[in-house]
Amino acid sequence: MGFNYKSAGYNSAKEMFDAFGKSEEEQIKGMIKFIENNPKMLKALQDGDLETFVKFYNGPGQVDTYLKIMNKNMETIKTYAPLETKKEETKTDEQIDEQKQENAPKTGLAHRLFQSFYSYFKGRLP
Repeated sequence: MGFNYKSAGYNSAKEMFDAFGKSEEEQIKGMIKFIENNPKMLKALQDGDLETFVKFYNGPGQVDTYLKIMNKNMETIKTYAPLETKKEETKTDEQIDEQKQENAPKTGLAHRLFQSFYSYFKGRLP
């Protein structure tokens, strides 16, 4: 929504609109900044409280619908980037990151979103 331009890191709704029109990467950057600038939303996401996150991000309408979408996406992330490895395996953080990147979806916007969110929220998700 245009009225969220300040929380997304822009000086005006037009500036946000123009940036979002340039690339998906700019949209992702704006989304990340929007989440960062909303501490309760960020905390809900970090705590894995997707219902609260959805309420802050999308408002109180259609929470169940968006929660189903978020839960499905979280399952995809967990499938492609498990945050824990077997205890008997000793891997460096770099090796774990490489493995997660190799297992990530490799096409289109889903891949870019995954890469952006994984990079930003790495170590912050439950």
